[in-house]
Amino acid sequence: MILNKVAKCYGKQIGFFGNKTTQFIKPNQTIFLIGGTKRLFTTQQQQSPKKEEPKSEQQKKVEDKTEEKEKEKDEEENENEKEKENEDGEGQKKKSKFNVPPIVTSVTSTFFAGVLVASTFGYLTYNFKKDISEEERYRLNSVESKFYHSIAEPFREFFDNIFENLRTKYEFFDMLFGPGKIHKVLPPPLPGGKKYTLVIDIDALTEITKTSKYPTLYKRAGLDFFLDHLRKDYEIYLYFNGNIPQNKYEQLQFKIDTNGKYFTGLLYPETGIKERNQFSKKIEMLDRDPSKVIFIDAASPYDHPNVINIGKFKSNSKDKLLIELLPVLESFSRKNLDDVRPEISQFQNISKQSLTKNLEDYLSTHNINSRQKK
Repeated sequence: MILNKVAKCYGKQIGFFGNKTTQFIKPNQTIFLIGGTKRLFTTQQQQSPKKEEPKSEQQKKVEDKTEEKEKEKDEEENENEKEKENEDGEGQKKKSKFNVPPIVTSVTSTFFAGVLVASTFGYLTYNFKKDISEEERYRLNSVESKFYHSIAEPFREFFDNIFENLRTKYEFFDMLFGPGKIHKVLPPPLPGGKKYTLVIDIDALTEITKTSKYPTLYKRAGLDFFLDHLRKDYEIYLYFNGNIPQNKYEQLQFKIDTNGKYFTGLLYPETGIKERNQFSKKIEMLDRDPSKVIFIDAASPYDHPNVINIGKFKSNSKDKLLIELLPVLESFSRKNLDDVRPEISQFQNISKQSLTKNLEDYLSTHNINSRQKK
């Protein structure tokens, strides 16, 4: 009775075969004897499986919905993980692209540091005692004087020359930095002096040969006649271009103007009145009214409102351009023109033959006798 109750409590079946008690148990289970009797039981309980109750349709739907939601969450989590992995991969790629070697970084930093130091030194050198007077120069001590004359002043001239060349070549320099300081190459005009200014390139008046130690000079036809009549109304300046050695200037001037009565003065390449073999449009450097300045040039024709180009003189030619041009220039002063540039425009950008025809047409149109002298 007691064994059966115990067996029922533990869900086991115990049988009796003679004087032996038998329990149908699984192997590896511990068996205990109670009170010397042949009562046996195990440490594990085996519960009979519960019968699953049939689920209602609503429960099934709820479970299906929860399963779907869980699947969606799992899918979203997977997608988010993939996106993060992609972003991490792209970030690593970008980092690898912009991963600059330390040598390049050090060289770049050294370069910019050098530029900063050099620009600072250049600025201080350029402005060292820049606008001091002559008296202040004499008061400089030996170190300052040596630095001023040996380093600061040459550096200033070198930088100014480069900047002026860039300014003349590229107009946007004037837009960025404003018009440059124009140095005057002629003294101020005398009160009551001549109204018009004539600047003539020496190649338009003569041909100079270098076959011997001493240059031979050939004058253009009518040169003396031309200069002698214009000097009454024009201040005339002779321009020596860079093709002529500097030590020959006085010698050539003497051959053209033996008595020193034609030319008011001389102009040299260093004055900057010509840029790249063309007369500068910055006529203010002459310190004269631009509307009353005439350039006579020998270079190939170019656009300039004050230039009359008569071509380079060749000794084997027989042109008479100076004689044909003389009455036209005399008429400018006779008419007392306020601006000669509109008249000059009729003789620009043309060949020698066309210039001769234009001069003749101009004389006939204005009823000017080619032999008429003031």
